Amino acid sequence: MSKLRPLKWLWGLIPLSFVAAMVIIGLGPQIEMELQSRVDTALKRADIAWATTSLKGRDAVLRGAAVGADARDAALDAVRGVPGIRTVEDRVTLLESASPYTWWANRKEGRIRIKGYVSDGRDRHTILGIVKAMMPELEIDDRMKRAAGAPPKEMWVGAISFALNLLANLKEGTASLVNSKLSLMGEASSAEAYGELRDRLDAQLPVGLELDQVDLRPPAAKPFVWGALFEAGSVTLSGHVPNDVSKAELTKTARELFGDASVINQMQLASGAPDNWAQVTLTALNQLSRLQSGKAVLSDTDLTFEGTASDESTAKDVASKVRLGLPAIYKSTEDVGHETQAAPPASRQGARPDGAHRAKNAGMIGPVRRNMTSPT
Repeated sequence: MSKLRPLKWLWGLIPLSFVAAMVIIGLGPQIEMELQSRVDTALKRADIAWATTSLKGRDAVLRGAAVGADARDAALDAVRGVPGIRTVEDRVTLLESASPYTWWANRKEGRIRIKGYVSDGRDRHTILGIVKAMMPELEIDDRMKRAAGAPPKEMWVGAISFALNLLANLKEGTASLVNSKLSLMGEASSAEAYGELRDRLDAQLPVGLELDQVDLRPPAAKPFVWGALFEAGSVTLSGHVPNDVSKAELTKTARELFGDASVINQMQLASGAPDNWAQVTLTALNQLSRLQSGKAVLSDTDLTFEGTASDESTAKDVASKVRLGLPAIYKSTEDVGHETQAAPPASRQGARPDGAHRAKNAGMIGPVRRNMTSPT
């Protein structure tokens, strides 16, 4: 009969236990890495970008700033649902709520500065991606902060995307949101961009968005040049006008003053018109309509006026009224001539034949020229 030898067994179990412990210790980091990967995947699938976790064995610690208790609970549930996780310690804080919920972007001198609130880092990443896609040439100064209290996510991010699209058409300016109200101000990058901006603001806005304040300027023109050319039965209006009201008024006035002449409107909107600009252009049109042909060119505060009248009296009166009709800050150059009848044939010996003299003088212009500033 064999005898039990417990001491001999004990000595055999010691190395076996040591080997098992070494296996467990060696696999511990690998198990944690596998669980961490599963937790990260679970949070990503749940669209939770604000939360982070750390593991000690099979026990997890959840950290981060949630926009509310519901968001915190959703993150806890996502981690608890990972196979292999034993416990989850909640160290989540709740973000303060902002009211009103605002956002602001300013574009100026090759830089765009962005401030205001977003719900999480994912929204921030989306907004910065939109900026880079629409305005890749700009340096970005990101000062956005996370805060609770945002409007519905799709509406808020959609409103910011719409505002950035408008800002991309400005040379410089500001777009801002206060809850669901949008304000826009600044100078358009071109006359075409100005028209597109107005069309977009006049059209239906994204769902939930309202317009608050809009102060858009057409692109600045330097010099600010306007012109009117009257010849061959037509009047061509060209150059810059400060607004639609002036554009419509000048076109209407030209049609009334020039009767059967066709009016060709080539004017474009621009900012930078000097004071009393409308008064000067209307004066120029009124006097131009008294001529048989002529043109007026206004560059900032300098007016050049020239043309042909039917007689000397009209020529002098037109030149005088142009000069006297200008405000003090303007100056003018008038060159108004008139048609004269051919002189009678010369009778002295050696004079040209009558026909040759008449050919030389037919249609001769007798100019009335002045270059002076308007009286104060």
